[in-house]
Formats: sequence, structure tokens, C-alpha cells
Amino acid sequence: MKRLHTLLISLVILALPMGAQAEDAPAAMQRIGKEVAALNLGFGDYVLGKRLSKEQQDLAKNNRIAKSVAGTTKFQDGEIFIIAQDDTFMVLGIYKQYSDATRQQVKSVVGDLMLRFNEPTTMAHDKLIYWAFSKDGHIPQDEFDLAKKSGDTEIIATVKFSSSNSIFPDPDPKKKEQMKADEKQTSDIYVMITSDPLSKIFLALN
Repeated sequence: MKRLHTLLISLVILALPMGAQAEDAPAAMQRIGKEVAALNLGFGDYVLGKRLSKEQQDLAKNNRIAKSVAGTTKFQDGEIFIIAQDDTFMVLGIYKQYSDATRQQVKSVVGDLMLRFNEPTTMAHDKLIYWAFSKDGHIPQDEFDLAKKSGDTEIIATVKFSSSNSIFPDPDPKKKEQMKADEKQTSDIYVMITSDPLSKIFLALN
């Protein structure tokens, strides 16, 4: 088991940029955490990659959700859910979820995200909107598409909005009845702010 644990850490380190190979996993995690935190991605006072404040740590202890990944504390503050590393209190994930959201609520949430995080990087199967970030900031769609072809996107953090139903209704005027039905339809929606590099290193260490 120890041998497998060491192998996993080694694989994560090898997956990091060339300049990071001299680091051990904890050092790499701290470095990437700082890069992610500098992007200031989050809601309210909760920012991905940043350490919880003393007040937030106390809140986490009192509002801890039992089901969480080993080595993490998951808690809720209002409508925001936060996942933080147990020993360092680094924020590893932030998300919001809305059940039975109306079409107007979906539009409002998407509009707020665009104000916070700029134009989306890409959209998938009309139920997922995706913002991608490198250490230098937001990645626009043309840059993302080009990097995707070369296999070198350098993404360190993402914001994902997902919906159980189509985010944008079909604008075809010939489908007026369908459009009316879509307007009445409710959806379960989620907003997740995460860092794949941070998550991979954390899982390898735990």
C-alpha cells in the first residue's frame, strides 16, 4: 500500500510543469494553491486556494457536513458549500446548488457568473457552461480551442455551471409551444469552483 501511495505521488509530480519536478507534493500544492488564490475565484469571503480565516474555521467546525472526503472538512455557510483541507485549511472547492430553479433564476445565476468571471471559455451540450483559468487569468474561447488542439491548456482552475435541463431555450419561432413549456420548466443547477491540479495532488497525498 505504501508503495502504491508513493507511486501516485510520483505520477502527480511528473504531471506538473518541468519547473515543478524538483518539488515534493506538499510544496507543489502550496505553490499551486498560491497561484490559484491569486485568481480570486470564489463567492463572498471564500476564495479557492486561500486559507480559511479563524472565524471561518470556527464556522466550519460548527457546520460540518458528515459526508466528506477523508482529510477534508465540508461545511455550509448560507447558500455556499465549502470543502477545505483539514490540516492547512486551504479551500479546495466551493459550490452552490439550486433545486427547482425557474428559467428566470437560471438566467440570473448565469448573468451573475458572467459579471464575476467574464465571458465563458466554452459551453458543452447546452447544459454546461465552463470558465477556465491559467495562472495568468481567464482563458478566452479562441485561446482555449487552440491550446486544446495542442494538448497544452495550462488550466489550474475552473468554474462550471451545470443544469439538469437546457440552459438556453430553442429560439425557433416555429416552436412557440415548446418555448412556452421551456419557460415553465424548472431545473436543478450547480456552480462548482475547483482546481484539478490541487485536487489531484491532495488525493495523492491522502
